[in-house]
Amino acid sequence: MSGERRRRIINQVRTQRFAVAGDYSVIPRREDALKRDANVFVRTEQSDVGRSCFVIELDGEVFGLPEDDWRPMASIDLNRTKLCECVTVCRDKWRKVIEKQVEGPWWRSTASRPFYESYHLTAELCEEAGRELAVAGRDLFNLLFLNGSEDLEDIKKHLVEALSKRDCIITIYSEEFFVPWGMLYVHPPEDEPLGSKGQNWTKSGFIGYRHVIEHATDAHVPVSSIQLPGGLLSLGFTFDNDLEVEQSVKSIAQQKAFFENHGAIQYYERRTKEELEAAFRQLPFPDQISYFFLHSKTAAEGTAEAPKFYLGPEEVQAAEIQAWTGGNLASEPFFFFNACQAGQMMSLFFESFALILLQLKARGLIGPQIDVPTLFAEEYARRFFTALLDRSPSSHPIRIGLVMRQLAQDFLDKDHNPIGLAYSLFKGAHCYVSLVSSAEAQ
Repeated sequence: MSGERRRRIINQVRTQRFAVAGDYSVIPRREDALKRDANVFVRTEQSDVGRSCFVIELDGEVFGLPEDDWRPMASIDLNRTKLCECVTVCRDKWRKVIEKQVEGPWWRSTASRPFYESYHLTAELCEEAGRELAVAGRDLFNLLFLNGSEDLEDIKKHLVEALSKRDCIITIYSEEFFVPWGMLYVHPPEDEPLGSKGQNWTKSGFIGYRHVIEHATDAHVPVSSIQLPGGLLSLGFTFDNDLEVEQSVKSIAQQKAFFENHGAIQYYERRTKEELEAAFRQLPFPDQISYFFLHSKTAAEGTAEAPKFYLGPEEVQAAEIQAWTGGNLASEPFFFFNACQAGQMMSLFFESFALILLQLKARGLIGPQIDVPTLFAEEYARRFFTALLDRSPSSHPIRIGLVMRQLAQDFLDKDHNPIGLAYSLFKGAHCYVSLVSSAEAQ
């Protein structure tokens, strides 16, 4: 790329929102920092003919760039609508795999849906599902880098090499380029190419299996340590009580019992919109971690209907939360949206809720990029909070990003279930619950 063209792109797309961050490869600059191996910046550019596209820029030692070299940059010939279409294709393939019915033995009159009946699956089912999901992840990765400037192929090559080289902690910076990174698949370049039916797929090819990927929407760095001055984590549980009746499960009751009986949790619950609004209007917001277990809905790209979630018949939009807080969450809570089956969770949900909550200075946010079976969602949350609050003598506080990567690996390795790859992290990879001094944190 010529120097003149590079300066033109920088001048068009770089905003003060990102310019203050400096050298992203070593943030956050705190004594308990979790070093990033790589950073990817994606900004929106208007071309000379008024077309919108994305500009991607790479930074970080894992890309093997000379220290005095400029960061590689290229344009991606996609707008937000086309990006959403590409993501939706991948998401729909995951949905079909998860909802697939399996014929049982001759004496069973109906077919089963294994992903909905248990979070622990057979190795044979996982092998079959992995083939289809690897192809879906590979296709989406390739679509993202299919058309663009002449430098785009080099950007793709740098990414493939970096993602295949070693385990990484990577931050993606963008206000509009929302992608389910953990579900993408990059086949090891030293192996034979992934087969047309995915028959030679490998677990480590999924980005979310091997790497910690967080999405950031600005340069603000939240405080790493979630302090427990009274020895208890303040946790709010917001749930739609109708789910248990609709789905004939006891997931909410079981999660309530887990939170109420955990020795390190100060537990609050909200089951109505009125109760949730009252909590957000408190100064400060009482939750250090705010956990949601409910339905969500996301309209199609280009429609006026905003993403929302439901508490019984009542809907909640991100703009309402923004209004309730007065525009700031000074206590920096961490959010976990665990949307279960029958919802419509997808990237646009996070483009609404994650963007606004991070603007309000939330510490971070977790949520699945697809509709998750209720039993899996419950088990994922149980393991997440158990790991985060581990007080065994030999344990150290573990970073949220590392917890998520470990869960993705454990579910795939031990339970033969790939759904852990679908949980995305928006900021907060370096955050942890401070059960010991910050110097002892991993």
